[in-house]
Amino acid sequence: MLVYLELSGWFKRYTNEKTRLEIDIKPGTSVIEAITSTGIPEAEIGLITVADVKVTHDHMLSHGNIIRVYPVIIGG
Repeated sequence: MLVYLELSGWFKRYTNEKTRLEIDIKPGTSVIEAITSTGIPEAEIGLITVADVKVTHDHMLSHGNIIRVYPVIIGG
């Protein structure tokens, strides 16, 4: 099943400069499994939304979901 990943520019270094990806996943795949399958380290992920709703890392995906990923913000 297909899901769509939309990334902030911060993650382009892990995705060959792409900010939008189409990922073919198996049923029962969690959102964090889908994201990390692209090479993005879990430690750099701050916020995840599916269909514009904040979700936890163990959220199970459905065909056609649009996932948005935002990095951890470090202030100084």
